[in-house]
Amino acid sequence: MIRNVCMILAVAAAGVVTAAERPNVVLIISDDYGFPDYGFMGSPHVLTPNLDRLASEGLTFTCGYVTTALCSPSLTTLLTGLPPHRQGVTGNDLAARKDRPGVGSMRGDRRPLIERLLANSFLLPRELSRAGYRTMQTGKLWNVGFAEIGFTDGMTRPGGRHGGEGLSIGREGMQPIFNFVDSSLRGKRPFFVWYAPFLPHTPHTPPERLLARHAGKGPTSEAEKYFAMVGWLDETIGELDGFLERRGVKDNTLVVYLVDNGWDAALGDQGRRAKRSPYELGVRTPILVRWRARIQPRRDDETVVLDIVPTILAATGLSAPERLSGVSLMGGPP
Repeated sequence: MIRNVCMILAVAAAGVVTAAERPNVVLIISDDYGFPDYGFMGSPHVLTPNLDRLASEGLTFTCGYVTTALCSPSLTTLLTGLPPHRQGVTGNDLAARKDRPGVGSMRGDRRPLIERLLANSFLLPRELSRAGYRTMQTGKLWNVGFAEIGFTDGMTRPGGRHGGEGLSIGREGMQPIFNFVDSSLRGKRPFFVWYAPFLPHTPHTPPERLLARHAGKGPTSEAEKYFAMVGWLDETIGELDGFLERRGVKDNTLVVYLVDNGWDAALGDQGRRAKRSPYELGVRTPILVRWRARIQPRRDDETVVLDIVPTILAATGLSAPERLSGVSLMGGPP
């Protein structure tokens, strides 16, 4: 099935990407979001006009998957290009140790997790920075600060668990990203944006206008709050996309969208076949790839895909290390 993806994109995006042709890259990673809950996925209840438009303008895989149904290892896969058993981060926290109370607890010693992440010789933001990109981290980032893994700019500082100040992006506006993009354009540098907002993740505290829009459309009142949070996420994506268009860089910006792990709208965190499980609601996500200058829009409801890092490397003309597994969605190995 992966070979089918290559043939699809070999036609749409054929040719080697040179340094002069490198696109800007925006990686959007939403948080705790069930794969059925999009307009373009057929939901009659959830309103996602901006994501629907992104899907219509790019290559849409409705059978995308992440490597695990939990935030930290899933995001680490996007940083390293490796599944959890190879990149070393297999959970959000360490298991508690009876011989050392507090070590391995949720808020305990996180140094082993930091060491496992930094032991990976390849880290996507570091490689893009070395290639001349300005790179910015916003939103979720586990265990480390942005500079430790090679971002030139960012919001998350060392010493936290899963994002710190970075978690304000989206919920408190998009201005940090807009400022960064403007600065990159003034410096005539290609940019990479890691936009991993704490949306629609709990706490589900949507604006009242969005809650009213989804009233009566969910199986429970809590589901309606979640649907409204999805609407909030969708609005921020619309703001970001509109900004790219106003700055004249939308056509030559590769936008990749996926979710870190799934969610059960009806049962929330108590859903046993969603987040933290290997079932569809835990690991399935639509994957959207839009690069209007190179990729023809197409929807694929059959091919199973999960290789995000090889795709970004191919689009930016960078080589993948030998130990990086996976197939580029750009039509062959990077």
